[in-house]
Amino acid sequence: TWTDAQATRAAFDEVEAFLAEAGPDDRVVLFLAGHGLHARDEAATYYFLTSEADPKALAKTAVPFERIEELLRLLLPRELAARSDLPLE
Repeated sequence: TWTDAQATRAAFDEVEAFLAEAGPDDRVVLFLAGHGLHARDEAATYYFLTSEADPKALAKTAVPFERIEELLRLLLPRELAARSDLPLE
């Protein structure tokens, strides 16, 4: 569990390492809550705002939601329950 100030970009490396240990017979339950923000560029990349997020430097201080989607794709478990509570801002 990572909460508040623990929810950093570096924590996502820890999450990735933890999830990499899940095997095909494991059940993974993932709940992600926080805030997200679209970058004000042509791509309008959606970012999960970490505790260290700076709206003026999202690429360096927040986590692109594509990275979260990639973590889910890499999971081996046959059972996955994922829920997110990310209001658009």
